[in-house]
Amino acid sequence: MLPLRSVSARFEARRLYDEDFVVAMRKGHVFARTPTLSAFCRAQHLLVSLDGDPRGFVDELLAKRGLQRRIVLTVPTFMMALTHLSSSDLIAALPRRLVERHATRFALSVVELPLKRNSDLIQAVATKAALMDVGIAWLMELIVEWAGPAGFDSEYFVRQVAGLTQITGDLMRVDPRVIDLGWGRMKTAIVTMKDTAFVSAADATAHRQALLAQYLEAFRLVEKGDPGKGAEMLRALSASASTRLTPDARAELNTLVDAQRGQVG
Repeated sequence: MLPLRSVSARFEARRLYDEDFVVAMRKGHVFARTPTLSAFCRAQHLLVSLDGDPRGFVDELLAKRGLQRRIVLTVPTFMMALTHLSSSDLIAALPRRLVERHATRFALSVVELPLKRNSDLIQAVATKAALMDVGIAWLMELIVEWAGPAGFDSEYFVRQVAGLTQITGDLMRVDPRVIDLGWGRMKTAIVTMKDTAFVSAADATAHRQALLAQYLEAFRLVEKGDPGKGAEMLRALSASASTRLTPDARAELNTLVDAQRGQVG
């Protein structure tokens, strides 16, 4: 996850949320006592850079003022940055939520960035080659879904993403029917349905929750190794949709449900 507006052709990026940046450093760092712009320019900086390019948005802002800073280390991920900051005299501009979440663990201090700027777009980034793997593609869909069309919930998002390392390690042991992307498409279709897609718009919330409950039960059954009962629950979901949704919305959802039943077997 990186603060990038665009990526090179070999990468694919998906929007997650907007974030502002702060300056992070080890506890006791001299910069925390005098966090001025001139002190910021004199400090030694760490930069998170996907491709190793030692120039970021901060450098562009400084250049507009005729200023520059000294980048002495680049790393490809934010977590690597936190590790280096905790045991060095480097400072770094990092996403506020990330630093606040891990400041205690890495014994970091935080001050405001001494430059006025708008929030950054945080995107999930992966190579297109990596996304050819069904497991990686599934993780990307989950991350985007957790950041969510319903609005960003930082605590929920961080809790969910925290488990991705374990999930990644287990992917080769997961039944392909469980990580099939159709599950995510179904859930997104239900969550994002307009109230007018239900036969009774006034009861849309209750109808949506009922469909989501059946979706979740079908997924859990397949996850537990009972695809037969999972397929039965998907049939029940289709039947429920016929009484809760308008014809067009029902047809759209049932197309996804039928495709998933075909995958479940």
